[in-house]
Amino acid sequence: MIEIAALRDYRDGLLGGDEFDDCPNGLQVERDRPVRRLISDVSASLALIDTAIAQGADGILVHHGFFLEATGNR
Repeated sequence: MIEIAALRDYRDGLLGGDEFDDCPNGLQVERDRPVRRLISDVSASLALIDTAIAQGADGILVHHGFFLEATGNR
């Protein structure tokens, strides 16, 4: 189990999330509870979200997140 802030800090330190400006990096959706089960894939998709829910995952880790440029969200 890991707190979301600790997971975010670890990822940022390991991958240098703030060093790249060409795409959204970092945490895109956050909940206030620890992560016990994490599912990962290369790209975010509705199919991956459905799989994560079916597997009881508390978090999803992807290389290609959702791009929400039309709404100005990152």
